[in-house]
Amino acid sequence: ESSRTNFEVEQIMSKETADHMTEARLTRKHGITTTVPLEFDDLSLRHVVKNLDSKKLAVNINTSQLIQEIKVFVTNYLGLREVEKKLLQESGQAYPARTNLKQIVLRNTQANTTTSKVRYTGGAKERARERVENGTANELDKKVLEGVLCAYCGGELSTASRSPGVISTYCSVECATDGRLKRGGMYSSTRVREQVFALEGGVCSLCGIDAYALYTRIKALEPAERLNALMSANWKLPVAAKALERLLQNPTEGDFWNADHITPVSEGGGGCNLDNLRTLCVPCHSCETEKLRNRLKLAGDSKKNVVHDTSKRQLDIRSLFGSAKKG
Repeated sequence: ESSRTNFEVEQIMSKETADHMTEARLTRKHGITTTVPLEFDDLSLRHVVKNLDSKKLAVNINTSQLIQEIKVFVTNYLGLREVEKKLLQESGQAYPARTNLKQIVLRNTQANTTTSKVRYTGGAKERARERVENGTANELDKKVLEGVLCAYCGGELSTASRSPGVISTYCSVECATDGRLKRGGMYSSTRVREQVFALEGGVCSLCGIDAYALYTRIKALEPAERLNALMSANWKLPVAAKALERLLQNPTEGDFWNADHITPVSEGGGGCNLDNLRTLCVPCHSCETEKLRNRLKLAGDSKKNVVHDTSKRQLDIRSLFGSAKKG
């Protein structure tokens, strides 16, 4: 039987810290992760400790020691990205207050690391289509294509999923999550954005601004008011006059944040899970893309020094980055 008690982080923070955390999300910090000094409300912490059932814990509660452990754990926990918090929650394990949570997350995600340079690696349905084209399809492939088996793993769908009038694509929540990330298709980018947003809410992982909140605030303003509001938020405005005009006249959510690969697809981060995706505001995303262009250009230049016969090589994405930069 669980001996845990639930509480909101803001509930145990001082008013100054809670206000500072809110304020930090309203302004870009020029690419530097915002660090908010944490001050706790000891009275609120005592109420949290008081709600613990000492009989379930089977130990005598040392209030002062437990308050200190809660402070340490919450401080470490707030340093995680939302997807990392999700991984810890889904593990179902309890962790001591002074555990290095970052290391726990790293160990849990290493098994999911890929070295693919393909953005979408596909699932059972994509592999089945490929085998049909090659003339090597089997009965299971046919069932996948008929919608009898899971489109991602090829496993059996539940009885309820196969009821008349019910259209199901995946056999489980896990397959649905992975399938929407990895199968590709017409709406793949939208589905990826939706899953990243569900975890991180449009908050930039680098500078800390709540880009979605800024978007909704800018959208609600009159066009004449938007420029000053963006400048007050330290927003990096588009250089091109037409792009700036469109932003001021008809801002969209895509003008404010992007779902970004932490390890880029071109460097082996393709076919990834959510742990390799993060939210970046558009200015931070532009900065990271420029860094990637430079890395790929340097890698391309170094390869030219050792590879002489290039007549049979396929077009490399790095050449596209170079061309885009020159244009």
